[in-house]
Amino acid sequence: MKVGRNELCPCGSGKKYKKCHMNKESELEELKVGLKNNALENLLEDEDLMYNIINGMRDFILKDEPHIKEYKKIRKLHGEIIDNMFNYYEEGKFEPKFNLEGVKEKINLENIKYMNTSFDTTTQLGQQALLNILIYKNSSTANCITEEYLEKHKFRKPEKVEFLNAMLNSKAGLFEITKNDEKNGQVYLNNVLSNEEYCITDIALSGSPNNDKFYLYNRIITYNNISFGTGVGLIFEKTDKFIKNWIKENKKKYDPKEELVRFLELYNEYQKDDKGNRMRINEI
Repeated sequence: MKVGRNELCPCGSGKKYKKCHMNKESELEELKVGLKNNALENLLEDEDLMYNIINGMRDFILKDEPHIKEYKKIRKLHGEIIDNMFNYYEEGKFEPKFNLEGVKEKINLENIKYMNTSFDTTTQLGQQALLNILIYKNSSTANCITEEYLEKHKFRKPEKVEFLNAMLNSKAGLFEITKNDEKNGQVYLNNVLSNEEYCITDIALSGSPNNDKFYLYNRIITYNNISFGTGVGLIFEKTDKFIKNWIKENKKKYDPKEELVRFLELYNEYQKDDKGNRMRINEI
């Protein structure tokens, strides 16, 4: 069966085929052969494969639930808009700007952090980090592509205009997972700095047994009463000394309008780890 590039990958990861196994046909073929042979002892030994199979089964069970149908519809819409924005940026149509009026100290701090940040766009992590800064409103002093799309009326359909507003009003932060709802494929989150609480739809994350062991940096978009996580998805273990100190320091000076510096601090620290101890959201 031919798989469309924007369809879910058959491996059960929950990601689009183009961002998962589209360029890894040999791995996908091995997966198909493994499933066909159905060797129980091999399945039990392969934790990643077992996890993907279980998530695939849960996704199949929940697929007819109204909120899951709406969630998948919204994620598809989000993907189409992000692809459009990425092309817009690649074509050189977006120019990042800072409003310097009365905020020189803040701008200087943001510029210093930004200049000391390396975005390796040949990697998925670097690409997503850069897009997170360009697409979403991370700072009251900087413009973003979503803002520009609204100002220039890039989309005319009410649905897309409404979704752009949801993207503009999205919230990013470091979250603690407080509750799993496997039955409905949902996860409850608490922002460790602001104490804001959210319930997001995420079938794979809701089934993870390790949710009480880490903090998750992510962006949350709410549209049509459905909230979901998107963005880089950085994971820090709760025992991590850096993240403990970071939370303590940032609670003292928390400003909800200024996420750019906080994100750059976490991203720079995250990518310094050369031992592979820190996980991505899709590796939980």
